Amino acid sequence: MQKNVSAAPLPPRPSGPRGRAALEHWLTRVLMLLIAALLGWRLVLFIARVVATLPHPFQFDPTEGILLSEFVLLTQRVNIYAPFTPAAFVSAPYPPVYYALVAPLLRFTGVNFVAGRAVALLATLAVALFAALIVARQAPRWWAWLAAACWLGSLPVLVWATRLKPDVLAVAFSVAGLWLAAGAEHDKKGHAREWLGLNLTHHLLPALCFALAFYSKQSAWAAGMAVGVWLLRRDWRLGLRWGILQAALLVLPFVLLDLVTRHGFWIHMVDYHALPWSARRWLGIVGDMSGLHAVLLVLTGVYLVDGLRRWQLPALYIVWAAVATFSGGTFGGFHNHALEWLAALCLGAALGLHTLWQRQRLRPLALALLAAQIAAWWLTPGWLAYELGNLPNAATTRRLEGIQRLVRGVPGPVWGDNVGLIVTAGKPVVFNDPLIMAQAADLGWWDDQQFRSMLAAGGFDLILWRGDLATRPNDLTAAQWDALRQHYRIKYHDVLRVYEPGQ
Repeated sequence: MQKNVSAAPLPPRPSGPRGRAALEHWLTRVLMLLIAALLGWRLVLFIARVVATLPHPFQFDPTEGILLSEFVLLTQRVNIYAPFTPAAFVSAPYPPVYYALVAPLLRFTGVNFVAGRAVALLATLAVALFAALIVARQAPRWWAWLAAACWLGSLPVLVWATRLKPDVLAVAFSVAGLWLAAGAEHDKKGHAREWLGLNLTHHLLPALCFALAFYSKQSAWAAGMAVGVWLLRRDWRLGLRWGILQAALLVLPFVLLDLVTRHGFWIHMVDYHALPWSARRWLGIVGDMSGLHAVLLVLTGVYLVDGLRRWQLPALYIVWAAVATFSGGTFGGFHNHALEWLAALCLGAALGLHTLWQRQRLRPLALALLAAQIAAWWLTPGWLAYELGNLPNAATTRRLEGIQRLVRGVPGPVWGDNVGLIVTAGKPVVFNDPLIMAQAADLGWWDDQQFRSMLAAGGFDLILWRGDLATRPNDLTAAQWDALRQHYRIKYHDVLRVYEPGQ
């Protein structure tokens, strides 16, 4: 008689803690792959943006043209920091490091925007590298590269990475100095090279980096403050010696530059920036950046809870970088004043995620939030809509080239708010910053009588203006606006309005 053979019993389904752990492990792997894919595509978008914007022959914002005109003046050995006179207004709003790096390159590239944008791009990549190196000292390599990728993939960096401006260069020097200083916590062997009790690698070189950051953009002081406070807490004598060295590297060049420029450097660095400050403007910038990077902010907060308790240097830097956004409240301030804070958030978020990683049950939640953060960067916020959409296109470029040919064809001077077009057309520019010219005249620290006389006499063969003059723009005083409307007529309206003398 044949026996019935029953089927082998199926293994029990995972349940309880082991089953939950397997599910969490699987979900964690899936989310990590998703984050890698999202950040990979953000980097592709970054590269595409660089390719589109780096060689563009016209300015993306007025500051690019203003700085380009000053690079040209430097190649002509003109003192761009000279005190303002009725006969000229050369803005020169930034310290000399960015000028010193870019102006000599014009001898090889010609008068265009490529050299200045290339320096900004290299600085952007340097920020990513040094942020990753800082994180790598406290966390595995995955989190280090995450910090770099978040920086390169964020929306503001897409805009500022190839702008002819010194903002990102200042951040790069700051983060490089922070990396050097933070190495003191992890240096087991030490270095023999010392001067006045200060270590070459961990004290002297960071101080030099922070001085270069300040002399790239004068609002870049957060990293230096963080290191000073950090050293004072560890050893007040060491901190005091380092603080004296840092102060000397900041003050002595300033005094020398002020003497060489006949007090002009002070006027450009201090008086020029004594413009109205608005809490609403500052809070708006902080709010916009916080909303766009909400998850990075939360993850950074997780890191700060432990990082500040343990008095870690990156934690102090994050706090001081937040304080330094205060400069964005000055008239004309924009979100570029929060770029250093963004870099600090990227490294803080990576360290915060590493902190959460120690608690296995929180891993899927933390990764899901980060994935949502990166995915949200495909949505364009209103405050960045113009900058992100301001990409070159063939039709607009051809029309600007037509205006440029027109500018080249007139014999006399040309003025306007597209200084970059005027400069690349080979025209000299002695009044190069309409916005600050108007503010300076209204505040009484620049005499614009000669400029208004030129307007009234039709002294400019052409005037280029981006908008309609039916209502007064904030970069013309009432008297300048009246003179322009009374003594100039519109020649034609294209991507820019072109005015010529006449009733």
